[in-house]
Amino acid sequence: MQRQLDLYDRSNFGNELGFFKITGLTLVWQAGDLPDDYFNISNSIQFQIYEFDEFGRSFGLSYATGNPTV
Repeated sequence: MQRQLDLYDRSNFGNELGFFKITGLTLVWQAGDLPDDYFNISNSIQFQIYEFDEFGRSFGLSYATGNPTV
C-alpha cells in the first residue's frame, strides 16, 4: 500500500490525501529430477487486485477512485 500525505498545507499537514493498494496471490508449480539431477521445470500463475482512492490528485495524475477493470 502506498499512501499520499499532505506535507505542504499547514492546516492539513500529515492527513491522507489518497492511497494506492495492490493485493495479489502467486501460485508456483515446480518439478525436478525427471531425466537427471540438473533438470528443472516450473510454471506460475498470478492474480492481482488494484485499488485506488484519489491517489495522485495533488500531482495532477487523477487516478479514479475504485477498482479499475483491465
